[in-house]
Amino acid sequence: MKTFGVVVLLVLVVSMSIAVQAQTQTTGSIAGSVKDQTGAFLPGVEVKAEQEGTGQAKSTITADVGTYTLPLLPPGKYTVTFSLPGFQTIVNRNIEVNATEKLTLNGVLHVANLGTTVEVSATAQLVQSDTTTLGRVIDERLTNALPLPTKNYTQLLALSTGTSADVADTAALGRGSVNISSNGGRFVANTFLLDGVDANNIHSNTAQNNTVGSNGVPVPSTEVLREFKVQSGQYDAQYGRNAGANINVVTKSGTNQFHGSAFEYFRNDILNANNFFLNRTGTRRPVLRQNQYGFTLGGPIRRDRTFFFFGFQGTRQINGAAASTSTASLVLPRIPADRTRAALGAVFGGQAGR
Repeated sequence: MKTFGVVVLLVLVVSMSIAVQAQTQTTGSIAGSVKDQTGAFLPGVEVKAEQEGTGQAKSTITADVGTYTLPLLPPGKYTVTFSLPGFQTIVNRNIEVNATEKLTLNGVLHVANLGTTVEVSATAQLVQSDTTTLGRVIDERLTNALPLPTKNYTQLLALSTGTSADVADTAALGRGSVNISSNGGRFVANTFLLDGVDANNIHSNTAQNNTVGSNGVPVPSTEVLREFKVQSGQYDAQYGRNAGANINVVTKSGTNQFHGSAFEYFRNDILNANNFFLNRTGTRRPVLRQNQYGFTLGGPIRRDRTFFFFGFQGTRQINGAAASTSTASLVLPRIPADRTRAALGAVFGGQAGR
């Protein structure tokens, strides 16, 4: 029985450590200092961060040297309040917290009558001076606004500095995941995290599917994603699974208001153009029809405490382009060794590409 108890205790400890690690990988933090109008640091100031939409709040008190830290904040917009009796209350609205990022927000309190409040209407200047991590956050506005052939967020990974990727094959069969190279590293050197959980392809350690029975990294619908961040270097040791980029994906959560969406994205033969080589040989364009449809729904279970969010996406694809072949031969003119405008024009001038 003692052995069983020790095993259970170890399992609980490991589970708790995994939960804490996942929490730190999908949350951000706000830190800074508070001074009075003379520049002296103020201890005992209450700093409160309330998440807009959910009403969830976290507060702390500034230390003797006027500094504070609010860790483990879920991504979202916050209202941050500095208050101390005998001083004006400062309210900072629309403070954006992103996953893995530590924002610096300082405050200056002026002596005033009790109850005086000053609201900062413009977004405060936020500087990440406490970290050397290189990376970029891609939020839901980009993932929904940019045209993606298969609504796959991996096709946006190369928007981050220091990364490169092949152009997505819009005629490929399946979800069309894209591998990236970070700072010249190999495709297998990256780490994928979905809400703090390891999401790499267990066979090839890449994003793409393979023939060993793995479907690659999970690809939630872009309607479900809140944001993802590609950390290309200088990140914390907690992300040290691989030496390349760390791709941290965060899904949406419910709020105090019920909200949802319904969508359908489609491609068909009428909208698709034939490619150059099939046109030149007189081959008809292959059938490629794709429908991606679904819905999302989120809301409160217990106001300001518990929320739910559900998303569904279905994909139907008829793809003749991925396996299309042609028995016709196309002989192109020989490209001259002299690549000047005049030489190329003499060979290709007047020829229609259709």
